[in-house]
Amino acid sequence: MRNRIGWIALFILLNALPVTPAEADDDRQFWNTLVLHHALNKKFESHLAMHSRELDDISTLGVYYAAPGFLYTLTEHLAFGLNYKFQRLKAKLVWTNEHRIEIQPIVKWNWDRLKFSLRNRLEYRNVEGVVEWRLRERFRFKHAMNWGGFKFAPFISDEFFYSFKTGGLSQNRFMVGAAKDITRQFGLDIYYMYKSNNRRGDWFGENVIGTDFSLRF
Repeated sequence: MRNRIGWIALFILLNALPVTPAEADDDRQFWNTLVLHHALNKKFESHLAMHSRELDDISTLGVYYAAPGFLYTLTEHLAFGLNYKFQRLKAKLVWTNEHRIEIQPIVKWNWDRLKFSLRNRLEYRNVEGVVEWRLRERFRFKHAMNWGGFKFAPFISDEFFYSFKTGGLSQNRFMVGAAKDITRQFGLDIYYMYKSNNRRGDWFGENVIGTDFSLRF
């Protein structure tokens, strides 16, 4: 019964989300992330995320960042994270620097093999001296499966961005993919994302193929 509920939840989310169809002229990108985790005790973890993006139809490096931080598990269903991020973004052949503080409480719940999480992220952004606050909300469902002895976990998520500077939605990221634990310390996520960007009232899309590597030590 719980298994059926999990699949029904995934189906409802997939069909209910307002995802913009991909257009032929949408940019194609490749994103890659490596996250190093170190558990200090059962509740407290430090981590370092390193990320890069190949943009313009996967032809040029356009974004990269490093983000150290920590995660503290308060209860079975609630965790709190704090990150600092230094990011460089290339726009019109010019690199810009961004310093960011990320405050993120995370709500999570498990129903048998179905896992649900809601990540609330409040960001303080300083881009070349220009300050902006932004709120990000990400819903995610993950369902563990065993297919003939091959264990993996398909997932689906949607994340929207609210800019306090403009007073409206600035971005949406819809993602489907699968997670696989290669070993007890090493994991891999592979995903497809459709990223929608609001530019002066018009929405533009980007098609992203991505990989997330995680290493625990």
